[in-house]
Amino acid sequence: MAGNPDNAILFSEADVYILRRNKLGAGQTVADFMPESSTDPFSEEWDLVGLLNGDDGFGEEREWDETDHSAWGYGVIKVGSRNFAMTRSFTALEPENDTNSYLYSPGDTSTHVRVAQPAEEYIAFETRGDDGKTRRLVTTRPARITAPSKTQNEADLASLEFSARIFPNSNKELFLKQNADTDGVAADTDEINRYRIRLTGGPTGGTFSLAYAFDGDTDTVAGVPVAGTPSAVETLLESLDTVGADNVEVSGVPGNWIAEFDLDTPGVLTSPAAALTGGTTPAVVVEAA
Repeated sequence: MAGNPDNAILFSEADVYILRRNKLGAGQTVADFMPESSTDPFSEEWDLVGLLNGDDGFGEEREWDETDHSAWGYGVIKVGSRNFAMTRSFTALEPENDTNSYLYSPGDTSTHVRVAQPAEEYIAFETRGDDGKTRRLVTTRPARITAPSKTQNEADLASLEFSARIFPNSNKELFLKQNADTDGVAADTDEINRYRIRLTGGPTGGTFSLAYAFDGDTDTVAGVPVAGTPSAVETLLESLDTVGADNVEVSGVPGNWIAEFDLDTPGVLTSPAAALTGGTTPAVVVEAA
């Protein structure tokens, strides 16, 4: 029998946070509201759902429409999958706090209950395990949040069972992920260099530069757009002599990119200059990821 008991985890605590879309300024993304690391708290822009039902936990359902493809005399030889859908669920035990009242029926006022439409907001799921690590998943796009039913009786705590439909962004990414294993991890020799490039202050336009120092040389590329797609930023970095083609992979979303350098000897990525417009004191932050 093989296995490692140290890999077993009990999740002792959890929280759900909501970021309303109207909190985002022009040009901002949810990445601008991410904590610096998993040990840093969420900012005041995030609303806490409050007490959760630990027995229900965070449910997750993933679905595909599947089509069998058969060959004459062989039967099914391929299965096609499409129309992926993800739903996450949680049960809130403070049904009448401001956050849950809004999620349950967003159009209500202090004096009237209105016909409800689903709330569509960013949502963050946080768990804290007995291994001392905090793990976070933050939706890249607003989730569709509903609570189909509400029960009040004398035997059970009042609660709301919420379901959140999770949607991917243009890069097919469902969540931004943050956990203690990746906080501030510097690149090791003979391993991939991994940097996060973040725009802060909500710039709405302009460009910035990126420089990569490697093996005693430094090359710089200018004109990186604030709304550049990961593939566009990757192409610009590959144009550097210190990087070269097929030696970097860029992922993430515009304004919060992850650049991984596949070079035997680690280099250093920086942003030496920026001409950003809009927002409030916009800046470029390059840090180990």
